[in-house]
Amino acid sequence: MCIDNMKITRQMLRHEILKVLLAETRFRQMGKSKYRNLDSYIKQADFMNKNAGGGDFEFDDDIDEDDDEDIEFEGGLNFHTDASQQLRDDLNNYFIANMGNTPVSAEIIVDDTLTTSSDDRIIKAANYVFLNGKHNINLTIAQLEDGKTFKDFFGESGIATISQVLRHELLHMNQFLKYSKGQPTNELFAEFVREYGDAKEKGWEDEPYHTFDRGFSEREAFSHQIADELFYRVGPYFAVKILSRKEIPHDDLMQLSQSYVDVTEDLEDYDTEAIRDLLNRSLKYVKDMERSHRDV
Repeated sequence: MCIDNMKITRQMLRHEILKVLLAETRFRQMGKSKYRNLDSYIKQADFMNKNAGGGDFEFDDDIDEDDDEDIEFEGGLNFHTDASQQLRDDLNNYFIANMGNTPVSAEIIVDDTLTTSSDDRIIKAANYVFLNGKHNINLTIAQLEDGKTFKDFFGESGIATISQVLRHELLHMNQFLKYSKGQPTNELFAEFVREYGDAKEKGWEDEPYHTFDRGFSEREAFSHQIADELFYRVGPYFAVKILSRKEIPHDDLMQLSQSYVDVTEDLEDYDTEAIRDLLNRSLKYVKDMERSHRDV
């Protein structure tokens, strides 16, 4: 082998090793206690026992929608209940106590459609936005009949869903922190979400929303959420067995993971390279969750 070819081979090898190391860093990051401990915190949080019905309208005027034309915001006339306001306070207390120098803030509004079945979702919508030095997690939660609480209505499965969705959005936060090299600004966030925004405007014609994998990667976030759901529903041993199969375990995942249902519901064929890659990432996340669980 000539010297030039040897140099090229070494460069390629270093590049592949670096890719693996970066991937492992990314996979392990979400296993930190500040993310995994959300489950136990939310299970004991005060909002679960507050009235999730009744409520009042409130005009939110804290966000200037003209700050950056490339960033979308929730704002205007929003509906709040005792439970939604308590959840906001509970989450912000958790973020202050656990996120160190990373300023994370939660805002909660209530969906205007009355939820009458515990089979419905406790979280109706969620997004992550960076603005003016703060990482914002916005949740839209279910509205119940006046006097009902989330604890009695949804039980533990609802609690788990809140943690899983929060980690989905916090993973987006970590994607942006990686992109900005730990120095986030409004301008960098606009750059970070630009490809995502362009794809959205085109109706996801090149890559379905759930497997979009550039910058603001939904493929990454949904792979983690599928792993999170399996870890909760069947535990790490069976989650690893399911995700390690040669063939995509479609039927099992349709029963065990709402996120997998969401990811595949509009696909003509679920057996694609993108879905296999997403589930391979899920497998790595489950293994990391298992390691983190053992270390507790």
